[in-house]
Amino acid sequence: MSGDDGYLGDELAALSLAMNYYRWVAEAFRPWVHGDGVEIGAGIGTFAALLQDRLATLELVEPSTHLIPPLTARFAHAPQVRILHTDLEGYLQQRPAASLDAIILVNVLEHVEQDEAMVRALVQTLRPGGSLLLFVPALPWLYNGVDRRYGHHRRYVKKALVALAEESGLIVRQCRYVDLMGVLPWWLMRFRGDGPIFMPGMVRLYDRWFIPLTRWIEGFFSPPLGKSLLLIATRPDAGA
Repeated sequence: MSGDDGYLGDELAALSLAMNYYRWVAEAFRPWVHGDGVEIGAGIGTFAALLQDRLATLELVEPSTHLIPPLTARFAHAPQVRILHTDLEGYLQQRPAASLDAIILVNVLEHVEQDEAMVRALVQTLRPGGSLLLFVPALPWLYNGVDRRYGHHRRYVKKALVALAEESGLIVRQCRYVDLMGVLPWWLMRFRGDGPIFMPGMVRLYDRWFIPLTRWIEGFFSPPLGKSLLLIATRPDAGA
């Protein structure tokens, strides 16, 4: 997550209409969010707005110059929120060790070329008992032109994501595939042409009808695959 200062975030307005989708992820994270936290790659703040009430302080890290004004305006009346115009590397250079209780990355880690080194660096900023909360694209065989267009280096599988967290010294509390019904639409995107990828009408339709249904289904069992992966992991307590 560096070198994308010119990122316009054109798709974020359309994706912000998927509030059922964002709430689904946020509600999985909420029990693990407390104290001092950061969201890396905050965009226009759609996800942060759902969790800010859980935190004493919240830093929103965003490298894109174009997204800082709407992000700043959105949280102008939230004194516990601090907007930081920097990339992930720059943020880690100024963040003291063991100073955070929650680190949130939603569709960000796939943009980081050296993801293993980055996760290890993030873990060092967590206090004992603090949480790393990840949401990433899943299934390498779904990788297509849309992933390339948005600078994704990879899509993940559950086993590899768990290993990445554990090898960084974390205890994995939960790792599961999410959005089983989204697998087919994403696979079909490989056959589309140029033009807008996330159209507001289609996002609204999918979020209104398909997300509640797939969330209900996945409430009964953990699917063997899904369009995304959700991981919750904690840094061991000092005495563990």
